[in-house]
Amino acid sequence: TTTAPTSTEAKAEVLPPDFHSTVPLVVNSIPSGADIYLNGLATGKSTPSRIEVPAEGTFTLTLKLPRFLDYTKSNVTAQMVGRSLSAALQK
Repeated sequence: TTTAPTSTEAKAEVLPPDFHSTVPLVVNSIPSGADIYLNGLATGKSTPSRIEVPAEGTFTLTLKLPRFLDYTKSNVTAQMVGRSLSAALQK
């Protein structure tokens, strides 16, 4: 009989090769409650929250809050921002 792949094996095949290693990043905003987007995709989390970002390479982080301008930081690396990132949103 054959066995189905474990969830770990299946997950490894789905993730892009450059996104296999992540590090935690705490994202804060003033005011809080902004939706967090990573590389244009909604994370399902809002500030303040901890998200996983690529350990290597660059990424784009966007914060969106109604009645405020979107905050976007592009070409970011985990080494540049360290363990946390804070943004003051503008009206």
